[in-house]
Amino acid sequence: MHPTIPRWPTIPRWPTIPRWPTIPRWAYHPEMDCPVYKRHPGSLWDNPRLPGAESGFSTFVRPTQFNGSTMRFNLSRNPLCLQPLSKNRLPKNRLWIVALGCFITASSGCQMVTKSNNGKGVAMYQQGRYAEALQYFEQAKQTDAANPDTYYNLASTYHKLGSAAKDPKMIDTAEAIYNQCLDLAPNHVDCHRGLAVLLVDKGQSDKGFALLKNWSARNPGLADARIELARLNQEFNQNKLAEQYLDEALAMDPNNYRAWAFKGQMRESSGELMQAIQNYQQSLALNAKQPELYQRIGALNVRLSQASTAPATTTTR
Repeated sequence: MHPTIPRWPTIPRWPTIPRWPTIPRWAYHPEMDCPVYKRHPGSLWDNPRLPGAESGFSTFVRPTQFNGSTMRFNLSRNPLCLQPLSKNRLPKNRLWIVALGCFITASSGCQMVTKSNNGKGVAMYQQGRYAEALQYFEQAKQTDAANPDTYYNLASTYHKLGSAAKDPKMIDTAEAIYNQCLDLAPNHVDCHRGLAVLLVDKGQSDKGFALLKNWSARNPGLADARIELARLNQEFNQNKLAEQYLDEALAMDPNNYRAWAFKGQMRESSGELMQAIQNYQQSLALNAKQPELYQRIGALNVRLSQASTAPATTTTR
């Protein structure tokens, strides 16, 4: 039997916020019955001969601002003016533009709802309200069934609840959802880590190692696979093998902040505090958004200062 060892946390991922698509806007000219695009300085549609073009604001072009040459100039530059338009109507061969814009807006709206539910679920998870987090992640899955992060968040929550309640059904559900996540994103780092931890918790450590080794074999140039193998080996006190995998990861990607952070963790566990601080600082130089590393560096500095100021013990005979 393997000894009881600490597990690294599986924390749901915060969603990224999608940008709304830019959809062309047009205005109808009162006399030409032709859409005139908004002008921006230096753009293709900028006409310096029209008053207000240099301002960059949206304006309607008035009849007094046109002469014959100006009209011909705009007709040749604006593709939507190549044929006459009746008022408040687009030509048939331009209707697809509006349809495409509506489709993009609708799909982006669905993604926004999914991200919102994921974000609320992550907030509930971090507060320890796992049942509520589960509800939000289920809603996100119904909204966008092709988002691998949603499946990871859902599996991570089932994993947490199943481990706390020692419920094998929840653990099996988490395992199935982890696999669904990997079907959608075969190189999902967090999902590989979560599934490996789950297999170890179930007493199937050989399957956990096989999962990560197969992932590494399928992606010989992927540093993240080596990092996760190093972490799992370090948990089983196979430190030399963990160092080997970690060195391979850094050789593949010297700018991988996760590799430097884990290297610092290994140095700290072996008592090499100064080297651990240097590795943590290297990781922060690559990614400053790691508040836990700032805390580790602070704690290590306190330990070093206490060790330097501690009085030397003397023995007397």
